[in-house]
Amino acid sequence: MFCRVMKLGGYTQSLKITPEGKQYRVQFSASKVRDKENCSFSELGTIKNDTLFVSLKDPNKGVTMYIAPSHDQLGVEVFTTKFDDRHALMWYYGGGGSLAGDYYKATITNNTFGVLTSENSIKDLLSKVPLAQIEQKKEQGEHADDIYENYTVYSREHQPLFSVSPKGVGNKDEKINRILVLNSLFRTEKGINTLSTFGQIRKAYNITRIEPDKENIVVIVDAIHGNFSISKKKLPDTWWNEKTKSVDASQIPDTTTIDNFILWWE
Repeated sequence: MFCRVMKLGGYTQSLKITPEGKQYRVQFSASKVRDKENCSFSELGTIKNDTLFVSLKDPNKGVTMYIAPSHDQLGVEVFTTKFDDRHALMWYYGGGGSLAGDYYKATITNNTFGVLTSENSIKDLLSKVPLAQIEQKKEQGEHADDIYENYTVYSREHQPLFSVSPKGVGNKDEKINRILVLNSLFRTEKGINTLSTFGQIRKAYNITRIEPDKENIVVIVDAIHGNFSISKKKLPDTWWNEKTKSVDASQIPDTTTIDNFILWWE
């Protein structure tokens, strides 16, 4: 699944590509607007030289859309083969939007994050993404000896996407150890993202355990190597069970939103 966020309205637009015989089914969808579908497109395309070509039908017969790897290698670019045909891609979209644009590979699994895998190193990331879209800096963790060398990746419009860090400091050959998800585009196969609530996480996954730290509780889901932080300020006073010396999950309202979504790869 590939996704992007539209600047106007902030809704999500998605692109799904699936094999179908010798061709590929190309489907676009978008967040509903006033409970109505805002985008509808489903056609077959053919791949040639790493680019997927889709011939549009009436009323845009004669127009060809292409889908190719994006410049930053984080997803794909959608446009028309002829610049003057670009407005045809607005026909399938309500509210003045268009199918054209950059879409990020956005699925999170237990060992993948978008185009990255748990086998990738920091050097691999730097070889994929233009340096103009990466900000590097060291940050202090909760404990004195927790120092993270973070590489934050931005979109071409300078929207923060995610931040990765290795276990150590100063070695770009080390594998990616930690990913801080910074954009709601990225979601697990069960739909969990940075905007999810405790109830949604609980319904989607078995929660391994819940641990308190200085300012938050941390909901740990081993199935996706994910940690979800929730500020203690959002919780009722009954969140801590003094008798068992543990977090009482039954006292966390399902509507409680998360504050951070972090993946830990070993």
